[in-house]
Amino acid sequence: MTTLAENKKPIHFAQMDALRFAAAFMVVIVHAWDGWTGWYGTPAPLRGNADAHSYNWFGDRLHHIIGNFNFGVDMFFMISGFLITYLMLREKSSTGKIDIPKFYLRRIFRIWPLYYFIIAITPLLIYWTGFAKPEYKPVIFFYNNFRTIATEQWTFPFAHFWSICVEEHFYLLWPFLVALFPIKRLPSVFLTVIIFSIGFRAYCSIHGWSWYHGYLNTFSRIDALALGGLGAWIIFHRPFKLKVPVYARLLVYISMIWLLSYDDLNEWNTLFDMLFKKYLYLLLFGMMMLNYVFNEDAALRWGPKHPVNYLGRCCFGIYLWGNIILNIFINKVTEKHPFMTHWYMFWPAIIFLSLIIPIISYELIEKPFMKFKSRFAIVKTRV
Repeated sequence: MTTLAENKKPIHFAQMDALRFAAAFMVVIVHAWDGWTGWYGTPAPLRGNADAHSYNWFGDRLHHIIGNFNFGVDMFFMISGFLITYLMLREKSSTGKIDIPKFYLRRIFRIWPLYYFIIAITPLLIYWTGFAKPEYKPVIFFYNNFRTIATEQWTFPFAHFWSICVEEHFYLLWPFLVALFPIKRLPSVFLTVIIFSIGFRAYCSIHGWSWYHGYLNTFSRIDALALGGLGAWIIFHRPFKLKVPVYARLLVYISMIWLLSYDDLNEWNTLFDMLFKKYLYLLLFGMMMLNYVFNEDAALRWGPKHPVNYLGRCCFGIYLWGNIILNIFINKVTEKHPFMTHWYMFWPAIIFLSLIIPIISYELIEKPFMKFKSRFAIVKTRV
């Protein structure tokens, strides 16, 4: 168990920032890839025959890997569950309780400013782009994932906001669980949440509910957050420095790439796919995450001031702005300037815009509110 002296030390898992950036940017890339190949076809070097949307062997492997980058959402959920749970465990260990009002204030100052800013400017975006007017109430009140399940429609600019709704629902539940149960019993509580999530997906499958329930429903997706919480409890209860041999790490990384190059995480053709398949990838990622954060010999471990870790602190904006930037770029730029559809123009432009706009919004919108957030911190953290 963590000592009182350790509880007073500011917390910052610097490497988590790099992982959060990777998770958010994976989602940006998969949306851009789907948009680009959907509108403009397969790049010639990856094309299998005269069909503009076919792939050769290498192209098919690449298409599968990038197509599975939606897994970045599960990665982000797992990281979020880890960080939120670890901070609450430290708080409960040092104070004997969880200050739930302050927990919610911290989450509000971190999530709401940029989230509601984008909602506020949406009428201007709709007027500019000509997209259909979206429903605002489901987004304002954080039930957009259930609205998408009901309509089976993704609407600009809120299509990807469903995952923020899932996180907000998680925040409604999690502090009460950590507050109510003794720390030593929390693993059983977290496992119960995971089992409940599996059971819910089984219920959806048995009753023929749509794919949208398995992908968007809070009960279907909360298990990744709970797995992160379980990992946090293990690290908190018995801190360790991971020493995974290089050959074992390479085996995990190669296995992950090979699986992602053939599998399709978005298809659930069997009950096993819907209930259990993602845990294979979550466990592989969990091992990679723990090694990267807690193994001092791991490769590419950058300090807090490294640009990649800074981008990790901008990850919320990278995620929120990414799909919006893509749709505007295709609608307003490539339609008027067809040369921008070439890969050597499209991808540098999308990557640049998907980084620079979140950086600006982080500095101007998010960062000032994070100063207010720190006033309500029970456990101190380093930015």
